[in-house]
Amino acid sequence: MNLHTKKTNTKCICPKCGHEFDAEVYPVINVTENPELKEQVRQFKLFDAVCDKCKAEFDLGYSTTYIDEAKKLVIVMPYVSYRDVGSREFTEITESMCPKDNDTKGFLRRETNSLYELREIIDIVDCGLDDRIVMLLKNIIMRKHKHEDSKIVYISFFREDDGKPVFATRYEDNTTSFIDFPQEAYEHYKKKYIHLFKNNNTVMLDIEMMINSILIKENIDI
Repeated sequence: MNLHTKKTNTKCICPKCGHEFDAEVYPVINVTENPELKEQVRQFKLFDAVCDKCKAEFDLGYSTTYIDEAKKLVIVMPYVSYRDVGSREFTEITESMCPKDNDTKGFLRRETNSLYELREIIDIVDCGLDDRIVMLLKNIIMRKHKHEDSKIVYISFFREDDGKPVFATRYEDNTTSFIDFPQEAYEHYKKKYIHLFKNNNTVMLDIEMMINSILIKENIDI
């Protein structure tokens, strides 16, 4: 696999009217080569299709490899979860989608099957933060607040238009709040635990297992 952006057409069927038409998909997205695509990725526009008959908009749902040569970042996003196919097959799928080692030597490599996680990793790296420590921090915050009346459903890292990092917090009552990123807590946990992650290119399943072990060390229910 080379590092160039790859665009092609695919046949899709509108879920609303049943019309079949061609839609553009991007099996490889290189935002250093095509910087105009980055914001379209962050806003999920590259992953939507609009029916040319009834104008309905829907999620295409396809696999892609995101590359940022300037940030030395590769994110592989297969349209499947390791929970569905098993960790071994998932690893084989992601390996087949990843650029050759000599093409991306020294790059940070991540994998996800979620558009929201894709955007989150992009934003975290853009802010110069370590995504594993941010993920740990999110888990700690969620579990420390799980006994509150309005429980947190999820926390997402988000980079605002001015570059400011925030946590978008969604609650069970469907309300959302934005809080300043806790930089001091981030630095504390990074100093304390960053050495436990063996390398910079740990696969997502290994990262989740490591975070769970850290939560146990912190005496936080998992």
